[in-house]
Amino acid sequence: MRIGFLGGSFDPMHLGHFWIAAFSREQLALDRVLIVPAAVPPHKDRTVASYPFRLELVRRAVMGMNGLEASDLEADEGRTSFTVESLRTLRASLAPDDEIWLLLGGDSLADLPSWYRPDEILRLAGLGVYDREGHDARLPAGARARSVKGPACGLSSTLIRERLRDGLSVTGLVPSAIVDPLHAPGPYGKGVRP
Repeated sequence: MRIGFLGGSFDPMHLGHFWIAAFSREQLALDRVLIVPAAVPPHKDRTVASYPFRLELVRRAVMGMNGLEASDLEADEGRTSFTVESLRTLRASLAPDDEIWLLLGGDSLADLPSWYRPDEILRLAGLGVYDREGHDARLPAGARARSVKGPACGLSSTLIRERLRDGLSVTGLVPSAIVDPLHAPGPYGKGVRP
């Protein structure tokens, strides 16, 4: 079995995240892609929305999407969610010949050397790197890594939050199943009609 692992804060999830998961699943011939919100992301000061809210949005976003699954693998809200620890936990739950592919955008690849225990990450998982415009997605020498092609995406969770804060629609920028919850009054703003 070939498993994709897409981690992040997903604060909130947007179509760019969805495209990484969907195009990686196709191009890397993955059986499943786990979309794993971090309870406490190591590279962010804080998240705007709570972990349960972000996980629920991801669940709604991928419901009925073949091969894409929301995962609560990093649900421990009391501690920082390090990718290497999640990959260890996932590895322990799989058969010895199952493969794990860590999915990330080209912008995140540049940051990989600063992650906690990057050498172990590369031993535990192959890298599926989604090309991001403006980022040099040079695959690490000696790593099991593949480039994933898809539409250019200028979306960010920051942009989505700003639009929601300003009372603007995010229809067409996020998976359709989460438009209504995002536009309701909540952690991202006062609410707006989609």
